[in-house]
Amino acid sequence: MSTDAYIHAPGAVPLSFAELDAAMRRKRWYLLPKALEAPDEPLRKGVIYSVYGAPRLATLDEARDILRSRRLERLDPLYAKKGLNGVYLSVEDPDPDGDIPLGRHAKAVQEAKLLYLVNGHGGALQWALWEAIGVLTGGILSDPQSGDYRRPSRS
Repeated sequence: MSTDAYIHAPGAVPLSFAELDAAMRRKRWYLLPKALEAPDEPLRKGVIYSVYGAPRLATLDEARDILRSRRLERLDPLYAKKGLNGVYLSVEDPDPDGDIPLGRHAKAVQEAKLLYLVNGHGGALQWALWEAIGVLTGGILSDPQSGDYRRPSRS
């Protein structure tokens, strides 16, 4: 089952993949975007990015080689035994008719200029990336499954 996680960000310019990668390395995660042309440029709105991550750089090197060979079935052992995770990441304009929480985060969500979506299977990469984007943007994290809204932890 797929799980969505949102970040309601106040800034109007999307983060770059290079910024995300640096933040995730501080959390001991290494990222590999699939088909990203310019890592220093801001992520483009409306594009769904496929991002792989692992706690070891060697695992990502293996994944990169497998992706290049187009023998994707060979990724399965990396998921099972070496901690490879995958998520989809996108940046959108917030929906003006979207849900606005009650309470202390209502104004920040309502005034958000960007909405980041991290979609995955609830693995460690998804939640680490969700938190990292929240910290980098100063945004509000929302979990549509639980209805929770909160500020990211700084760890």
